[in-house]
Amino acid sequence: MTTTHSGAIDQIWGNYQYLTDIANAAIAKFPGLRITSGFRLGDPHHHGRRMAIDIAFPASRNGDLKYKEVGDWIFDTFPDRVAYVIALDKVRDRNGYSGTGTSGKWVPFPGGGHMDHIHVSGEWGAENIKGGTNMPLNIVDLSNNNGSKNLKDYPADGYVFKATEGNYFVDKFCDQFVQQAIKANKLFGVYHFMDGSNWQQQADFFLKNITGYIGKGLLVLDYEMYGRQGTAIAKKWLDYVYEKTGVKPLVYTSVSVTKEENWSEVVKAGYGLWVADYTPPLDKIGYWPSVAMWQYTEKPYDKNYFYGDKKAWEAYAKSAKKVAETKPTPPKDEQEKIKLRTITINSDGVNLRSAPKVDKNNIIAKLSKGNTIEINDIELASGIIWGVQPRADGTKGYIDLGQQYSWIK
Repeated sequence: MTTTHSGAIDQIWGNYQYLTDIANAAIAKFPGLRITSGFRLGDPHHHGRRMAIDIAFPASRNGDLKYKEVGDWIFDTFPDRVAYVIALDKVRDRNGYSGTGTSGKWVPFPGGGHMDHIHVSGEWGAENIKGGTNMPLNIVDLSNNNGSKNLKDYPADGYVFKATEGNYFVDKFCDQFVQQAIKANKLFGVYHFMDGSNWQQQADFFLKNITGYIGKGLLVLDYEMYGRQGTAIAKKWLDYVYEKTGVKPLVYTSVSVTKEENWSEVVKAGYGLWVADYTPPLDKIGYWPSVAMWQYTEKPYDKNYFYGDKKAWEAYAKSAKKVAETKPTPPKDEQEKIKLRTITINSDGVNLRSAPKVDKNNIIAKLSKGNTIEINDIELASGIIWGVQPRADGTKGYIDLGQQYSWIK
């Protein structure tokens, strides 16, 4: 299909110029309107694809029935350029982009709202898209902490699975997840959670356990170490893995971490960003000019948008080195320290704490008889032997296993 617009982008609002032209025509027809929003970085819908613009009357006219008249005029006047309009809790859609059918009549909009402006979504995108094929991919990231280990319970276009943490923990479900993704012909990737131990040992540990996945899926560094002056360490890990595999890993972190330290050298080296931010619109990403993937919620599990199609995903996963065709090597179900062990609680009121010390302010949860938790390490502190629980958010939980004796060092 040939492109039906110039591709020009409005220098002020960031959306395609043809949408600004439509908005200005409406403003001329209905005095009092003004443009209020265009391109929004990170928006998973048309605002994030430069394919939408908002126009509004002054706030004193919120809920004005005139919005419906304006919406009708735009929808009917520009049938070749306008896909749908939203106003006053309703939408008119001719192509089904909004998910409300193709009747072209006003119907309730699932998201409601739009009482204070008119949303105009365009027909023409980067490749004059049809049917939303230029929208971001839906991606889910999973680890051993997710309840179900069946990918069918997490419908998505692709997945990223936890492989390792530090230089001791291997997620025993990683290969099970990967094999399901391969069987379902889904995109996949694997990630390493960095802790404060030696970065090279961590990189080697990660590579040892994902040998069969290199060149077939994304590689990701999960970096969440606040205030540790770690950008240089993160770059060393990234450079090392890139040198060994020919794959440039993505960096996963939160918006607050992107702003905490100077990431300019990581950005200059070409490492892409996968960022977590649960308060859209996504617009504060530190040194990165854009994002490759956005984690927009953790409820009921981690969901993400990948900004690109299957070819873009595979470009991130592709290795610049020749990779032997081998069957993926399943990560070993063992730890460098101790095996992942399940503990069953035999009494009520056992405290799980955020630190290895008795403090009324560090209780994460009170466990009841019959509850189980998994530990992968022990620590000695405050005269107590503590079991260490790896948690989904990268933190650790601590459970009192009993008194420390003089003969235990």
